[in-house]
Amino acid sequence: MFQNDLSGTIPEAIFSISYLSNSLNLAENHFVGSIPPRIGNLKALRSFDVSNNGLSGEIPIELGLCSSLEDIYLGGNFFHGSIPSFFRTSRGIRKLDLSRNNLSGQIPLFLEALSLEYLNLSFNDVEGKVPTKGIFANTSAISVAGCHRLCGGIPELQLPKCTENKSSNQRISRSLKILISIVSVFLGIVMLSFFIFSWHKRSRPSRQPSEPMIRKALLKMSYKSLLKATDGFSSTNLLGVGSFGSVYKGVFDEDGTVVAIKVINLHG
Repeated sequence: MFQNDLSGTIPEAIFSISYLSNSLNLAENHFVGSIPPRIGNLKALRSFDVSNNGLSGEIPIELGLCSSLEDIYLGGNFFHGSIPSFFRTSRGIRKLDLSRNNLSGQIPLFLEALSLEYLNLSFNDVEGKVPTKGIFANTSAISVAGCHRLCGGIPELQLPKCTENKSSNQRISRSLKILISIVSVFLGIVMLSFFIFSWHKRSRPSRQPSEPMIRKALLKMSYKSLLKATDGFSSTNLLGVGSFGSVYKGVFDEDGTVVAIKVINLHG
């Protein structure tokens, strides 16, 4: 079916041919749509080529069920998404062409461990650091041309050095500054409230009994109780004599309280 000017979607009936064990080459046609999931039925398939068509969508994970695959050619389509993780377990793959698609994300490190002889990632939107081991140590076996967002790799690739993402660091720094400011304002309000409360508590005058209360307490003391407290205003309890009257010591039996009782001289 190679170069037959075929169009439409890939017929799923093809993937029901159980004896198809060598190669399925649909390259350079006009197929559109996605690769049917039923491709996983071709357990014995060794080579799969759909390059230079109009296929789209993500690379189906069912392709990883084709355990005998050695050569995969998907270049020249519109596949998007990241490089599939099922390639990690595809130890038999020798050649992998994902060029001229819309793949994104970083190049997975597990590709270093595969026994690849050829890897073409050129003209995709992959980004980040290029690995340096395995297939990536052989410039004649890999291609990352047109991937302008890549960096690092072995010196022979002549890619720019990888630097830290300044914009990301600036966003983190800005967020950290905002957080510190919020915490500082909150702690400032708490401390200010504490100082105001402490100052208000210290400066508040102690409550003194009001004059009406004093008068009420004095009114409760009868002459009889005063007479008893001073032992009948005995001279032994006389504390002093002034121009306005005499002062006696009084002792109340109820609680043993000692007070000074002034008797005013009304005859002056």
